[in-house]
Amino acid sequence: MEITDDEVVVLIELTQKPQYTGAVSSCNPFDEGTAPAFKQIGFAILEVELNRRFRVHRTHYEIVNESEFKAARSVSLRVNLPAGRYCVIPCTYDMNVSGEFVLRFFTSKAVDIRQVVEEAPTRHWLIKCFQKPFLACMTLTIGGIQMIEGVTEHPEALGALMEQEMYVQVCCESVRESTSLKRGATWNESCVCYLTSPVTALLTVKVFKKNVIGSGLIGSSTLPLPEIFGSVQRIDETRDKEVLMRLRDKNNINLEIQLRVVASFYTDLMDA
Repeated sequence: MEITDDEVVVLIELTQKPQYTGAVSSCNPFDEGTAPAFKQIGFAILEVELNRRFRVHRTHYEIVNESEFKAARSVSLRVNLPAGRYCVIPCTYDMNVSGEFVLRFFTSKAVDIRQVVEEAPTRHWLIKCFQKPFLACMTLTIGGIQMIEGVTEHPEALGALMEQEMYVQVCCESVRESTSLKRGATWNESCVCYLTSPVTALLTVKVFKKNVIGSGLIGSSTLPLPEIFGSVQRIDETRDKEVLMRLRDKNNINLEIQLRVVASFYTDLMDA
């Protein structure tokens, strides 16, 4: 579910298909036993990356809101959601319990809602044998920019920079994603990357400012992924780290951009 407006009121209703067990539903002796048995159901709303197109398999996402779990025909929740991309995950309270359900959305404004079916990126069978498989899934969260030195030398340059509209571009292998255009150097936005060679991949972060004729580069930094994660010895291992990457702009102001990097590895990288 993708929301582009500042705030949207969303009413979500989860309805399950009842299962009839043959139990007597009342004290009426003529009742032939049509009492439905309901599972305890509920759902959670997760805020995911802006470019996510595949299913969620990890638990490092923030739960924006969640319904209560009830053994009832339906469970609903009314919530105000700001702009972003969200994933609604219906589930049962008990593990390994499945059932049929219907998920309904009622919104105050138009939003883009679609079902996520695919597990991960796939390749066409004609080129699958010529390309490497995806070995890792990496989530990058861009926090903001802060100055680490040079305040006394160029205070006016820093103030002018913070007044500019800026955006961050993240490049890793064939993935190239950009944040929204914001003033104040704080984004708190995420993107997801699927990698084929995480042991040799380079993470490049560039910060641009918007001007009349286009975009101007403020600074960039490149870091090999092994310097962030080190060696991974176990399949399906997940690493979560905070990283500060140093940038230098044309006014020689040293800046740091704050990143949170979460990676899930599908294979042993020592043998990749």
